[in-house]
Amino acid sequence: MRRAGWTLRLDAAQDRTYDLQATLAGLAPSWKPCRVEADGHRVRFEYDAAKRVLTFSAGLSVDGLLRVSRCH
Repeated sequence: MRRAGWTLRLDAAQDRTYDLQATLAGLAPSWKPCRVEADGHRVRFEYDAAKRVLTFSAGLSVDGLLRVSRCH
């Protein structure tokens, strides 16, 4: 079974914006991001397929939830 995505829950003292850069090199080469959501809201992102690096900025609440979904 292939993973459809991954989720990251953040626990912070206050709402804030995070600038994230994540390598996807540990995932299968066919795994490519299609959607990023922060607290249920779609976030614009960039994906460098050659380097397998996902980059985006996202505003999250104190108990924020970040989701990255793969292309099918």
